[in-house]
Amino acid sequence: MSVKITVTASGPLFDNPTKNLRESVEEALDLTSDFGKGILRDISPVRTGNLKAGWDVEREDYSSYLINNAVDYTIFVDKKIEMVKRAQSQIDEFQSLALEDAIDRTFN
Repeated sequence: MSVKITVTASGPLFDNPTKNLRESVEEALDLTSDFGKGILRDISPVRTGNLKAGWDVEREDYSSYLINNAVDYTIFVDKKIEMVKRAQSQIDEFQSLALEDAIDRTFN
């Protein structure tokens, strides 16, 4: 079992983006997924180091990334200390700021 967080930009603006917007969104979500991975690593408890080292990022498409941890016992640790729940608001806030900056740079 694994634990997953999806980082996604969605809505009419992202459905058929220009090349510049697409590149800006990719950059913003790269930053967001790296930030999220770092937050989850920081929150993960350390006994063997496997859980902390197990966080990985996979790109699903230009506007969607998956942060996951496939270490066997991740789901049990997450149920106990709520790593994902604790990280989610920080990831959402970072994503909002990163996308806002990306859109501003694209259109201004």
